[in-house]
Amino acid sequence: DDILDTGQTLQAVVEHLHTLRPASVQTCVLLDKQISCPADNSTSARIQADHVGFQIEDAFVVGYGLDMGGQFRQLPFVATLSPRPL
Repeated sequence: DDILDTGQTLQAVVEHLHTLRPASVQTCVLLDKQISCPADNSTSARIQADHVGFQIEDAFVVGYGLDMGGQFRQLPFVATLSPRPL
């Protein structure tokens, strides 16, 4: 996957793959976001990727295919967005 945030998508994919009865399943993510609290307030532990490119802070990232509303996807690097001043 590109980014591991809440882990819900990766967990669903892993569960589906297990129904196909493979010999093994390993996961790989480019970015592992260190979230401060799960969005669903779940008490269960978030899935951990077997292979991680980079661990990042809990911030919104764009670039290198990651976008915000269709913008910034074309950036040749990954960057965080600063919040707009009020």
